Amino acid sequence: MPRIAVIGVVVDDQIIRADGSIFRSLGGLTYSVSAMAALAGPDVEILPICRVAHALRDRLVAEWSAFDNVSDLGLLAWKGPPSKVTLEYREGGLIGGDREERLSCRTPPLAMHEIDAAIAADAILLNCVTGAVLTPGALGRISESLAPVHLDVHSLVLGHGADGVRFPQRPADWQSWIDVAHTLQCNEQEAAVLAGSVASGGVYSDPVERFVCATLDRSVGPRTVVITRGAAGAELFEHDTPGVQVAAPEVEAVDPTGAGDTFGAAFVLELIGGADAKSATQAAVSAASAACLLSGTAALALLPDVITSLVDQ
Repeated sequence: MPRIAVIGVVVDDQIIRADGSIFRSLGGLTYSVSAMAALAGPDVEILPICRVAHALRDRLVAEWSAFDNVSDLGLLAWKGPPSKVTLEYREGGLIGGDREERLSCRTPPLAMHEIDAAIAADAILLNCVTGAVLTPGALGRISESLAPVHLDVHSLVLGHGADGVRFPQRPADWQSWIDVAHTLQCNEQEAAVLAGSVASGGVYSDPVERFVCATLDRSVGPRTVVITRGAAGAELFEHDTPGVQVAAPEVEAVDPTGAGDTFGAAFVLELIGGADAKSATQAAVSAASAACLLSGTAALALLPDVITSLVDQ
C-alpha cells in the first residue's frame, strides 16, 4: 500500500468572512490530510507528521476517525499552546490584499529525528502552513530522501509582525526550500514574492514568469512548477515545455480557505497513482474548486461527491 507523508502544522482557525460571520475550524495541515484521505480511498495510507497540542488532539482524532486510511504514527504530542490563525476576508483571498492573516503561538519546527517516518514514505507533501515547518537539519534530511517531494510554498513567504499580522516577505533561506522539491506549488502572489522586485526590463519582466523560468533553468530543484490562479484555475510549467493553462469550473465559492491545500493533496495523489503532470493539475483544479463549496475541514469528507457534481454539470 502506498504511503504519503504530509508534513506541516495543525492550527486552530478562526475565519472571519466578508459578511462579518465567524467560523471556527481545525486548519493548516488538517485541510491537506482530510482532502487527501477523502480522495484516496482505502488503498493509500496518509501519514500526517506534525506536532499536536493537547487542546486540539481530541478534535483532530475525532475528525480523522471518519477515514480509515489516516495513520496516527506521526502525530507528536506538543505540551505548548496550539498555533492559532485568524483569517479575515474582505473579498476573495489574496495574500496581502483581500485577506488579512494573523498568527499566534507558532508551533516549533520539526527536528531531524521527528521525521523518520517521512523518509520511508512513497511520497512527501511538504506544506509550509505557518512558514518554516522544519529545522534546517530536518530540511536537509528531506532532500536526501528517495521519495518525490511536493512543496506547497504557502506561508513560507509571509513574515510575522509583533502583532501577529502576516505580510509578504521572501525569507533569506528560500532557495534551500525550493531545492528539496521535485514538484513545486505556489499561487501568483507567492511566486511574485519569491521573484523579488519586478525587473524594469528584459525578457522576464513579469515576476511570476521570471520566477518560474529561473527555477526550472537550475540544475537542482523542481522540474515541475504549478502556479495556482484562484478562480482562473492553474498553469503548469515543466522544464523545456510551454506552460499549460488549466481552467477551473465556475463555482459560487462558500469558503476559499484550504483550496490550495486541497489542490496539493489531489495533485500528489494523482502523481503517485501514475498520472502525468497535466492530468494531475486538472484533477487538482477540480478538487480545489469543489473545496470552495465546503466550509471547514470536517466537510472535506464530502469532497468526492462534490467533485462528481461539478463534473456532471
